[in-house]
Amino acid sequence: MKVELGDGYYSFDLPPDELTPERLVQGALTWRYDGQEVYRDEVESPVSDKWVVPDEIVGTDRLDEYFGVGHATRTDELHRRWVLESVDAELVWDTVRAYDEEMELVYGREHEPEGRADTSTQRREDAGEAVELTQTGWTRCECASDYVIWNHSNDSLADSPAPLGEKNRKILWMYGDYGTCSGTLVDDNWVLTAAHCVTNTTTGVVRPNSAQDWCTMENLSENTTGGFEAECFATAQIIKAPGWSGGQDPVNDYAVVKLSGSPAVGTPFPISSIGDSVFSAEPDFHVGYPGTNPGCTDNQVTSGRVNTSYYGAQLRAASGDVQSTPTGQVKYNTSSAKGMSGGAHYYCGAGVTCSATSSYWLTAVQTNTVMNFCGGITAGNCWGNSCTGGYTTGPKGSSIRTWVLNNTP
Repeated sequence: MKVELGDGYYSFDLPPDELTPERLVQGALTWRYDGQEVYRDEVESPVSDKWVVPDEIVGTDRLDEYFGVGHATRTDELHRRWVLESVDAELVWDTVRAYDEEMELVYGREHEPEGRADTSTQRREDAGEAVELTQTGWTRCECASDYVIWNHSNDSLADSPAPLGEKNRKILWMYGDYGTCSGTLVDDNWVLTAAHCVTNTTTGVVRPNSAQDWCTMENLSENTTGGFEAECFATAQIIKAPGWSGGQDPVNDYAVVKLSGSPAVGTPFPISSIGDSVFSAEPDFHVGYPGTNPGCTDNQVTSGRVNTSYYGAQLRAASGDVQSTPTGQVKYNTSSAKGMSGGAHYYCGAGVTCSATSSYWLTAVQTNTVMNFCGGITAGNCWGNSCTGGYTTGPKGSSIRTWVLNNTP
């Protein structure tokens, strides 16, 4: 039952017969019950902001800080708030080893070369630098009541084609009271997405779980011709990055979401562990579900009704190059659009010719966009207009890989 707390804040009571343990152990992580989550719906201003690069990014050599002991939280389907109390280091690495063995068995190591990223604590070379950022999940160049896709180059978003193939079905579309986003299935019923998709984007407070549903959309034409039906699942649990507190922060803008069921899409999308020297030499691919635009011109995204409850855009893709690989995040020159937040950046393996049989590896999560608009852009002329520097950014898969694996038991 919803409980009004005053001043716009509210919570939810536990069912009277619900017994909640003081502590909950899941894999290597021990969580302590911290009461019911408190929510507040706020009007958010979708404006660009400055993000100041921190002095350092904490890595896996300082596990307590990396996992956020004492301040990392999770919110379950009963709106219970849990705080991370401790981390079993030995079990952490057991989880990583088991995952690597499973991925090698399913996908083969030849597509995921050695040369793993250094995930130890590192000082940022660009520490203190101010970067202008805008999240791609809720704002874009406005046109009437909707938007035109922002495209910084000639790399327009197109249908996600073969050779990605059946991996298309592992990219999910999120429909919520606060907008739409994308996500990637990284376990049987866990989705990796952007934190701003599932939290209040100003404060970083988790959204009510009941406000979000996740659907397997694939390409609408494939749903029709292939006989696939969209499966939709409620949000059962949300775990945000321990460093995420809202605002503009491309390094910590990630979260995992547990679904109420398991989509019938086979094995999950594997998370890459390659280092910068290998990764930066590979083409980048980006997929997701941008929204639709009923009132503007030059919109290349089409829409269609998936079922009686949900609308969905076709899965769209862009390709480009990795521009730089600073610690914790990566910069790409691929175009993006509203709704693509949380979607996957991936590659098909070093030196591998992309094909239907290639093993595709998740390399990052789409979160923020570095914006540097030219002057004079309006709703009528924003299509294709932006200045140099409009590159998508987000947390690097290898940097958050251990956190993801140990938060999706």
